[in-house]
Amino acid sequence: MSLVEVSLYRYRLKLKQALMLSTGALGHREGLLIQLVDEEGFEGWGDAAPLPGFSVESLTEVEDAAKDLLANFEEGLIPDALPSLSFARDTALGMLDGQRETELAVNKLPLNSLLGRGAELDAATLAYPAIKLKVGGDPLQEALRVSEICSQLPPEMGIRLDANRAWELDQLLAFADGIDVSRIAYIEEPLVDGRGLEHVFFQSGLRIALDESLLERSAVQADFEEGVSAVILKPTLLGSLKNIAAWCTAAEMRGVERVFSSCFESGVGHWSIGRLALAFAGDCPAGLDTYRAFEEDIMNPGLEADAGALALSSPFGQRYAIRTDQLREVGSWRV
Repeated sequence: MSLVEVSLYRYRLKLKQALMLSTGALGHREGLLIQLVDEEGFEGWGDAAPLPGFSVESLTEVEDAAKDLLANFEEGLIPDALPSLSFARDTALGMLDGQRETELAVNKLPLNSLLGRGAELDAATLAYPAIKLKVGGDPLQEALRVSEICSQLPPEMGIRLDANRAWELDQLLAFADGIDVSRIAYIEEPLVDGRGLEHVFFQSGLRIALDESLLERSAVQADFEEGVSAVILKPTLLGSLKNIAAWCTAAEMRGVERVFSSCFESGVGHWSIGRLALAFAGDCPAGLDTYRAFEEDIMNPGLEADAGALALSSPFGQRYAIRTDQLREVGSWRV
């Protein structure tokens, strides 16, 4: 593979409903697309979309670093301090390499539906193999809400909770006392500061999933607390494919489920994360129902979800195209 051109584009996509983040309401999702073109005309695309309040880097920092990278493109040039750009670089290279496949393959990736506070269950939600509920409010009220939702779900459906570090241990225990913990696959990051997780399983019976905690740990020396049953892998936050693979290996060695999830990237980012999920997590439902949150996308056609699964065609270029008219070019360089 010999590159002849690299380009950088900026996108801004409208969300159907604003995301409520610690940094404020987010009505649009912004990011950068890296485009790599080789001498045969094949293209590889990568999505760098740091999420405000979660990513260590800003979009401006990513854009500045990306310009330096693409003007002097070398594999491995990006430091780990810019995870979203490392992820974009690696997936663009991987996509470019995969474009040489001659036969179109369509894989179905199971998803968990995402049910926000105040949202109602519907027939479409019940078609998913798993559901994720956001919790973290008043423990007793949340217990009533979760119990009511559980009573409406089929027994085979996996029920995942996400507290986003909202509770102290006593609040979590009060919540657990009000629900049937046997129905819960896991609860993500239940405690305020991420410490004390070793007490959660023993005192509440709730199994745990690590999300934010992964950014505070090393995959090389991964040590999971008793009761940890899943790790939530967000490539935009974790960075390079090397780091993502290391976490997958560490989790697999300990019998811990790998759940790939998005940070509300564009369709390019969702496609790339979905392909990683198929490669590293098999039939574990992924957290990519977020794609439905967009009013629009820069892919044509867009990704398709049906009966709780996302259809992912590969090679990318045989099925999808990028609507460059919806992008703003930041720079283009000959290699």
